[in-house]
Amino acid sequence: DAAWRAMIEVLYDTNRMTTRFDTALAAALGSDPRVLADCQTFFGGAMGQRVLALEIEARLTLLDDAAEAAAKEAWGKLAASNPARADQIDRFAIVNDLIESNVMGALNANLAFYHGLSAAGGFGDPMPEDRMLTEVWTQEQNIRRDTTDWLYPFLMLSYQPLTQPELQAYIDFSETDSGKKLNAAMFLAFDAVMADLSRDLGAAAGRLMVGQDI
Repeated sequence: DAAWRAMIEVLYDTNRMTTRFDTALAAALGSDPRVLADCQTFFGGAMGQRVLALEIEARLTLLDDAAEAAAKEAWGKLAASNPARADQIDRFAIVNDLIESNVMGALNANLAFYHGLSAAGGFGDPMPEDRMLTEVWTQEQNIRRDTTDWLYPFLMLSYQPLTQPELQAYIDFSETDSGKKLNAAMFLAFDAVMADLSRDLGAAAGRLMVGQDI
């Protein structure tokens, strides 16, 4: 309804989310001049700018259900048609810990949602922490499957224009100490944003549920 839409517009404010992310990223990345210089050198260069543009373009493309289905179908055929490329994409995912980090982030966000919902009275009586953890953990298998099903077609689509040496250069940077620190900091920053957002979303839902009950 209108009240819920108004809450969503406030919570999903782009400027607010960007500020939260920037603050969390700065805290997670720290002020190591070597790490910052290495990251700026790679992502500020032609190669880095290209991969960032390709990743953003792929994310926008996959907002379309038909495009997502086509990408999943193409990924399913890649292992047979181009096993070397499929292995390289899998290596990229492993080096950057993309499955585990995304699954953990989703679980943490769902737990934060329950915290917000419970604090706002959405469950009536407060839900015990151990029950929340149990509820969230039961979602792990489905989250892992959905993450894997989406991630690999996304990576394939993103880096399709890159040659094998170009993608290898990206993998090589990801395997450096600076690349690992940046990747970890990015996930920490996104998790901080999503946990706060999910907690606020749960609280908003809880308040709305309490109001409707009354």
